[in-house]
Amino acid sequence: VSTQSTWDSKIERRMIPTKPGLRKERKKYVHSVCVKNKKMEDDIANFVINLAIEGVLGIEREKEIANYINASFQKKYACKSHCIVGRSFNWYHPANPERFIYFWLTQITVLLYT
Repeated sequence: VSTQSTWDSKIERRMIPTKPGLRKERKKYVHSVCVKNKKMEDDIANFVINLAIEGVLGIEREKEIANYINASFQKKYACKSHCIVGRSFNWYHPANPERFIYFWLTQITVLLYT
């Protein structure tokens, strides 16, 4: 019996410039992006990452960040999606979703799947 993992061994990292007027405690959340796993087109993935960065910079609560990302994604791509944002959670997907992205914004983890 062979099991095939969908996790990529390659991790994509990107540095994010911070705004000069940002409060000190918010800067730590956005200095790097680490994409752990994705199964979606690069332009859609970049759109989701940019939404997450905007959400983290402008919104305090993780639940509201998830709502912002999910609503913006559904508005642009007109498909049902689910978003989880938090500092510590695990995700196991027995059925492969159509598209997903799982990444870290320094201390915040974001998962979006359709």
